[in-house]
Amino acid sequence: MITIREATTDEDLAACAVLRATYTTRAAWQFLSDEHLPEGSEGAQGASVVQFYLRQTRLPRKIVLRLPSALVPLSEVWSACAVRLVAQNDEAICGYLLMQLLPAQRRVFITRFLVEPPARTRGAGTALLRAARAWTVTQGLGALLAHAPLRNVPGIAFYQRRGFRICGLSEHFYAAHEDALLLLLLV
Repeated sequence: MITIREATTDEDLAACAVLRATYTTRAAWQFLSDEHLPEGSEGAQGASVVQFYLRQTRLPRKIVLRLPSALVPLSEVWSACAVRLVAQNDEAICGYLLMQLLPAQRRVFITRFLVEPPARTRGAGTALLRAARAWTVTQGLGALLAHAPLRNVPGIAFYQRRGFRICGLSEHFYAAHEDALLLLLLV
């Protein structure tokens, strides 16, 4: 059984820091811009048209990748977050979700979200998101904002199945200059 609680101790941080920050994928999202528009293509009221496409591309083989957010040590992110939730199964902590408040936008930003690979597909991620959503609602905030690397097709699909929609792209979002999709869930 999975339980969700707020992280309160240094032991919680230590347990979260050793979780494997990897994912397995056979595909990646590819960002393409359309630079071949006819000259003079303009949108409404004379604004220039900017088009871009996201296309999912199949990789030649299944690969295991490290989450680019893990390049920044968890201890550096941990203290900056307003909310730290952990998922615990019968044995130990198997996942966590860290959030920062964006009060001016009435949003909560999911800074880090990780479920240990063996615990995936067992409800821990869904339970963490449910708790994050409930916390957002109790604070009177209107949305959850998340990010995922373009190569993390399983992670993006996970968010989408839980109601998040793609709302943007941030180039060089991670320390390794990897691009991220931004995802939004209105609560």
